[in-house]
Amino acid sequence: MNGNAFPLRMATTLNVVLNVTNVGRSERFYRKLGFETARRTEGGVEYVEASLGDAVVSLFPKDSPWADEEVRDWLSGPLGAGVVLYFETPEVERVWRAAKKARARIELALDTEQGERAFMMDDPDGYVLFFGEPEAKARTKAPRKRRAGAPARRAAASARR
Repeated sequence: MNGNAFPLRMATTLNVVLNVTNVGRSERFYRKLGFETARRTEGGVEYVEASLGDAVVSLFPKDSPWADEEVRDWLSGPLGAGVVLYFETPEVERVWRAAKKARARIELALDTEQGERAFMMDDPDGYVLFFGEPEAKARTKAPRKRRAGAPARRAAASARR
């Protein structure tokens, strides 16, 4: 045990809930980026689940009837303030092209100078979306192919000298 309440080997998933001003607009935006979307209903409130690989973002209407006074007060501030969603995906360039085609507000252009492809953009409600390559892919380059038997031939040549 590592001192945590639960062992680290247990499976964990994360579903982020974003409160949005217009569920339909947000659904169309995320679909244009390549997310799969599905409409759901919970407690009489219709919302959308948008997924990209294993990442799931639920888009709930900000003015849901289930929101009591405390929740409405909490949601009265600017949406998206200080929230950054990081998506690690090998499809960064595809999402980048889709974002440009959708005329999304790009905050940080596609960067490849550090060996990692990554970019940052805003969704319609001001949530910041960061898309980056998996770290292992960005750090590794394809190994150079060697001809079969090359080390053995070098060793034999050295022994003959």
